[in-house]
Amino acid sequence: MEPSNVLGIGQVVMDSYYPVSQEVFDAKNQTGGGQQIVDEIQYDELTAGMKRLEKMIPAGSTTNMAKALCDLGESVRMRVVMGDDEEGAIYLEELESRGASVYPYIVEGKRTARSAIFVAPNGERDMNTCLGAADAPFDVPVKLFDGKPHVHIEGYLVGVGEVVGSVAAKIRDKGLSSSIDLGSEGFVKFRKNEFQKLMRERVVKVLFGNEDEIMALTGESLERSCKTLSQHFNTVVATRGAKGGFVHTKGDDHPYKFSAKKVDAVCNSTGCGDNFMGGFLYGYIRGRPPKTCAQIGALLGAEIIKQGRPDLPRDRVKEIRRQAEELLDVAAESARYSPNLS
Repeated sequence: MEPSNVLGIGQVVMDSYYPVSQEVFDAKNQTGGGQQIVDEIQYDELTAGMKRLEKMIPAGSTTNMAKALCDLGESVRMRVVMGDDEEGAIYLEELESRGASVYPYIVEGKRTARSAIFVAPNGERDMNTCLGAADAPFDVPVKLFDGKPHVHIEGYLVGVGEVVGSVAAKIRDKGLSSSIDLGSEGFVKFRKNEFQKLMRERVVKVLFGNEDEIMALTGESLERSCKTLSQHFNTVVATRGAKGGFVHTKGDDHPYKFSAKKVDAVCNSTGCGDNFMGGFLYGYIRGRPPKTCAQIGALLGAEIIKQGRPDLPRDRVKEIRRQAEELLDVAAESARYSPNLS
């Protein structure tokens, strides 16, 4: 088994993009920035007669994060759940071509999860997801934790059998660095009790969420939510789209406020937060300060939001990686020459 610095645990979702007019977007009851869970019949009805932008794209929040890390040159190991079908085969080929080591849990008799993403002219998008194999409980073999990787858990796994509880136990036993995302505002509200139970256990160290998800978890304002959650997580990262966001670290009453990188036009926000997360973790696992982690995250997020798909543009990967490495180097030099005030 190849050594890896990151172990990502999540659900495979194959994304299809459908650019539509505002009238069609509204007629299909899309709200902008949300996710609806649909069954096979509803999925087929929604997509009937619609022209897909291009081929299906391997996605899911952990997958998008992992692809970003691979593009930055990081070593990534993945445990994901999928169906035994053509979509699953496409997923494996794509991720392995990027350098990820994938260890799939294949659910016989179910299709790999699919999401029809309708994109309005203003860049707003809604995901309509048919879960298929994604809601099947699965195990994560203990050997995948060898080498003490940073472990990232996809938030949508909360409530799926004992997956998250089992992973959390291994994280605790092995003393591993770890993180989780919140998925979506609706999902947080649906699984609030399970998320709060995980929060109280204080096993996972880093929490990622946008402002609506963060506030849904506590029922408080964003500022108070971050302060409350920082009592249970070492680091709380709250994103706010074009407004940037906050990083609140445990014991610090003054969160770091970061800015989003400006883009000329918003094409599609799908995968923006996942890529931000990948960039943030790229700095985090190297021990860089919140400022640097957020800067790298914002760098990747801006590339996603202006080009319309959840992958970094292939002709820009080398330049993006160079800029990320430069931010790492600047932080290292700053730490080297900062006076010791302790």
